[in-house]
Formats: sequence, structure tokens, C-alpha cells
Amino acid sequence: MHADKRGFFYFICVYLRSLAVKMVEEKAMPEIETLRLRLRPITLDDLPALERLWSDSDVMRYLPTGESRPLKATRIELDYMVGHWQEHGFGVWAVILKETSDFAGYCGLQYLHVEPDGVTAEALQSGTDVEVVVGLAKPHWKQGIAPEATRAVLRHGFETLRLDRVVAAIHPDNGASRHILQTMGMRPDVSLRYYGDCPHFVISSHEFRIDDSVYILKDA
Repeated sequence: MHADKRGFFYFICVYLRSLAVKMVEEKAMPEIETLRLRLRPITLDDLPALERLWSDSDVMRYLPTGESRPLKATRIELDYMVGHWQEHGFGVWAVILKETSDFAGYCGLQYLHVEPDGVTAEALQSGTDVEVVVGLAKPHWKQGIAPEATRAVLRHGFETLRLDRVVAAIHPDNGASRHILQTMGMRPDVSLRYYGDCPHFVISSHEFRIDDSVYILKDA
């Protein structure tokens, strides 16, 4: 095949991918409001904020991969997040502070997938799970935002999506996330090895307890 034809087909593939992503972004998706937060589906417009978050070594050293992400890798992962909403009808939310409208980070549910320096194809040979993911910018640490968002996301997963279980993985040094997950009712599971030696946690639908936290689901 001539180079100009290969270039044409590559352009068509990129165009169709961007069109599909645009369609899912324009389609109304569910949002969640908590006491202080608005959780809305993450979009391609969040790339600059996400790039700043994932280029911060202090933030990334506490996530399972433990490494900062370059812009290209961030764009690939964001494409997956946006595409996940289109394919499955749920995914990762941007965490927005209601008082200031600031982007504080992200939190949500998504199927485990192969990612650089993270989950490998070998780890998924026996199947996958839905994991809860969360990441916050440093100015928003130690304010109770992570547990507030995580609890709302888990409630959505079990109450609305009717998931059987949700898993999570943390960096071994991330004691704060360990405490949050255990507060949610998640328990350690040494049989899970999606992220290698990182501590893994799991919670089933019958183990999750709904409390009186503010939770308002705004359906599409």
C-alpha cells in the first residue's frame, strides 16, 4: 500500500475515533452531587487538568503505578476513560468543587485494562474486574474529599449499576487510601494481582452499607 493511502486510512481512523468520543461527550450522562462535590463524566476538555495532576510526582508516587505520566500517556488513558462511558454507560467522573467550580481530581468506576507501568495483559488473562479509582490534586488533600467522592461512586456502582463487586489497588506506602478503602468496607484480598505486589482490596454488593451522606443522582 502506498504511503499516501496509509496516511489517508490513518486519518479516517483518527477522525472516526474523535467523532465517536465527541458523540459520547455530547450525550447527556448521569451526574452525582454530594455535600461539597459535583461529579460529572470526565471529558477530553479535562486533558490539561489531568496532565497537571499526573505530572505531579508527589501525586503519582501514591498511585498504584507510582510513576508520573507524560502527556501522550495521559491522552491515551483519558481516551480510554471517555470511551468507557460510551461502551459501558458508566466510568470516571471529574470531581468538581461546588463552591468554586475547581477541578479537584477524578473518581469513578471502570474495568481494569492494560496500561503502561500498571496492569499487564498477563494479569487480565483470567478476566477483569471493575475497579474504583481516585486521584486528587495536592491542594485538595486531607479535606475529606476523597472519601466523600469514593462513597458516592461505590453507592452508584451497587445501587444503580447493580455490580456484584468492586476492587481497588493502592501503592504500598499510601496509608491514607488504605484507611479510606477500609472505612468504605473494603477488605484486603491477597489473591488479586492486577497491579502485581500492590495491596488490593475488594467489596461485594452485600457488604456495602449506605449511610446518610448527601447523594443526589441526576440521571441523563
